[in-house]
Amino acid sequence: LGMRMLVKDGRLPQEEVILLTSQFLNLFLLPIIIFESGWSLKHFNFMSQLEYINVFAVLGTLISFGVVGFIGTWLGEAGYHVVKSRRSNFVFAALISAVDPVATLATFSKLGLDSSQPLLHTMIFGESVVNDAVAIVLFSTINEGWDELNWYTATCDISWLLFGSAGFGIFLSAVLILLMRVLGLPGKSCPMVIFFASSAWFIYAAAEGNGFSGIIANLCAGSMFKMYGSKHLDHEGLEMATGFLEVMGHMCDALVFILVGICCAFIDGVSGPYFAAFAIVLCMLGRALSTMGCAFISNSMKTCMNGPENQRITARHQVIMWWSGLRGGIALVLVLQIGSWCKEKQALVNATFLVICCTLLLLGSTTEKMLDVCGFKETTSAESARSVEDTERSMPAEASADSAEELMDDSAREAESESQSITRKSLMGHIGKANIKTKFYVGLHKFWIYVLVGDEESNKEKRKKKSEFLHSRKKEAAPAQSLSWKPARDFA
Repeated sequence: LGMRMLVKDGRLPQEEVILLTSQFLNLFLLPIIIFESGWSLKHFNFMSQLEYINVFAVLGTLISFGVVGFIGTWLGEAGYHVVKSRRSNFVFAALISAVDPVATLATFSKLGLDSSQPLLHTMIFGESVVNDAVAIVLFSTINEGWDELNWYTATCDISWLLFGSAGFGIFLSAVLILLMRVLGLPGKSCPMVIFFASSAWFIYAAAEGNGFSGIIANLCAGSMFKMYGSKHLDHEGLEMATGFLEVMGHMCDALVFILVGICCAFIDGVSGPYFAAFAIVLCMLGRALSTMGCAFISNSMKTCMNGPENQRITARHQVIMWWSGLRGGIALVLVLQIGSWCKEKQALVNATFLVICCTLLLLGSTTEKMLDVCGFKETTSAESARSVEDTERSMPAEASADSAEELMDDSAREAESESQSITRKSLMGHIGKANIKTKFYVGLHKFWIYVLVGDEESNKEKRKKKSEFLHSRKKEAAPAQSLSWKPARDFA
């Protein structure tokens, strides 16, 4: 309320507040949120569904974008709402296509569905991250280069942003992890934890400065640091880093919603209430059509590639994915960055704020009930018990595999057993070890272990010797002289 009064009185320039808000979200909050998401990601689950996630994130976003843009333009030209310009309708369609299912994923974690329903959790989380980059490309193209817009340039920009950003994030994080290996830093020091966290901002800024997506680059960097950078930490250091990143991620998430509240100061009157109502309906319609269409394509791809039956995206999966189409901070930042060309900007800001609030309140608060209706809560305990039995049955096979590999060197055997353990517990394990995709990802994992980690036992021994050396040096150092006031009294 105070900020609204300051903006209305002219003491606080609205343009400067908007710039500060968007930059604070982009440069401070998003890097650590995305990095922590990559850190806590179940990596082999994500990679096993990568091509299907891209179908939902790219094609699904384009379907939702087209539904909101074309129907919104038609309704505006027919006089049903105040946003009549085609460009304004499509720029709104682009920014509102960015989904942020934070409430859905929080409910998943609370109910343990992230472990018992890995396919559903992986698809929703993976789509939300990659989808942001697609929405940002569409928005930037319409907001800044409307006259040059065509399907070819948009497709090239999206492909370059996705694959180029991923490669940039992987390369830069690999360089930083290799630096840790060369320096042989202690495995539980606070500076190492700070190095992990500061890498999030560094990689995000470097990616954005070179024309890539900081979101995609940071997601890949967080995954690389967790899978390979954490190997240079001992148990205490890993817990310290995980706890710190988790706390920072939750704090930044909370600040995003505080920014949503601050943006109430920019809502001027009730401009375009009908447009906001139509926007909510069109978002739900576009989400439904994109979910059904992409699920059909993904299931067809899995059938053609002889994928496991238990990884099909069923009707109840689609219902939850449709219900998880919440909007959040990305849409808010983008709408504030719309240029002066847009005469209906105030109506778009109001509509975006209302869409965010309605989806959070209506969809986010009813996620648990919808999961119950679809039968996911009832199967949680049964599937958890079944996964424990499967793990117990697989133990003899794993033991025989380990005994057959005794002639391998320590580092290769450790990478092999780790890869088998990870794939057995993940969606990748259901695909089968003979599958080409599984072999590729396991081979890639071994390569990064060899380059970035090396022999873990040797690394642990080096860290132990360094710690003992530092401890002995502290004991040998002369104790600091205690302060005394006697010389001062002698002077007196």
